[in-house]
Amino acid sequence: MNRVLLHLGWPKCASSSLQIGVFSRIPGVQYIGLVPSVSPAGPLVHDFPVTSFLWNKSPHWRNLVSRMLFDENWNSDPEVSIIQNFLAESIDTSKPLVFSHEEVLSARAWSLPILTKIQRLHLVFPNASPLLVTRDREGLLKSLYRDHPFIGDTGRPVSFDDWFQAQLNSPGRHVDATDFGKWAEICREYWHTCVVADLDQEPAIPIARWARGSAEQEEGARILDQHIPVGQLT
Repeated sequence: MNRVLLHLGWPKCASSSLQIGVFSRIPGVQYIGLVPSVSPAGPLVHDFPVTSFLWNKSPHWRNLVSRMLFDENWNSDPEVSIIQNFLAESIDTSKPLVFSHEEVLSARAWSLPILTKIQRLHLVFPNASPLLVTRDREGLLKSLYRDHPFIGDTGRPVSFDDWFQAQLNSPGRHVDATDFGKWAEICREYWHTCVVADLDQEPAIPIARWARGSAEQEEGARILDQHIPVGQLT
């Protein structure tokens, strides 16, 4: 495969806007990642051609990704070869690829450990470049709490303070999952590179750090050299 960008999350960090408004629209690039079922409002996404991407066209591809990220019985032999062969037969892998799925860095109760998901992705895309998008950690944790204000699957909503204390006492859950530095270093251990973009601190998502010089089309190279304004992603 040619160059691969892996956008791994975090959840609640403009993932849908990136998937719909940025990654899927880069000329000369094959987008093979998640396509959200509900489009966020905004000028970037009003004409999104959802039927044209591998995620929508191939239930088999969605199933392969789902097994890789969620199935505890996933076996690298033969699953890695199955995924790589499927991509080779389905798309033009001589072009740069973008895979995006924010659940990689999710610590939801039904998710596999984050490290397991990273290890599996490394087996499938050993020469990729990970992109991690962050935001204010407290705000991110509060967004995760609002999304699921429960402790485990008790069905009883709790206060944010109680939820946060439960997370502190539960290794592998949201507090650990939002340790940005830890997961960036782990990604560098596997791929020797990792771009971290903070929506609150940086003026742009530095797509060009990954893509400069990789697009086949001149127009694609021009767009890939530009930074994507954060204001269009929030």
